[in-house]
Amino acid sequence: MDEERIRQSYERAHDPSRVLALSDGVFAIIITLLVLEIHVPDLAQGQSLREALEEIRPSLTAFLISFVFVAIAWAGHRDIFSLIRRIDRALVWLNIIYLLPLCILPFGASLIARFEKEPVALRNYGLLLLPRYRGWVSGGTRAGDRISCSPRSIADRAERAPLSPRFPGSSTRSPSSSRTMPRAPA
Repeated sequence: MDEERIRQSYERAHDPSRVLALSDGVFAIIITLLVLEIHVPDLAQGQSLREALEEIRPSLTAFLISFVFVAIAWAGHRDIFSLIRRIDRALVWLNIIYLLPLCILPFGASLIARFEKEPVALRNYGLLLLPRYRGWVSGGTRAGDRISCSPRSIADRAERAPLSPRFPGSSTRSPSSSRTMPRAPA
């Protein structure tokens, strides 16, 4: 009975569903914050709707660019986690680090929408996009990187994680430990 409870506890602790739920929630909040920056314009005396909409063009442009960026990041995250069967603390922290620049993106989009002609705003927005873009272009790895976030390396890391707990004094492994995870495409 104790072994079964320990095994269930282990399975819950290494199940990626909580990390996925957190990540999906973060992506949803990011998109919500992005759209909240778009305000319906007020028409001034003698101003046409076209002129008023032209005033919010920077907000719409920043929203569209950021939305596509977040959508691509979410799709990549979903694809990577489709390969993962078990997680460990290091993978949890890698996921949080992956989400960090995305969480700051609504600030950057708001900054560039309000100060569209300021080089500092454009530079800061670009710095928020750069880490993710660099990962897409290079496949997430470079020679000399200490931590690789490519689908192959994450799948390899997940494959090496023990699939069942090893109990003290026990040399047998549960049947679930013989499962193998499908290899990620190269």
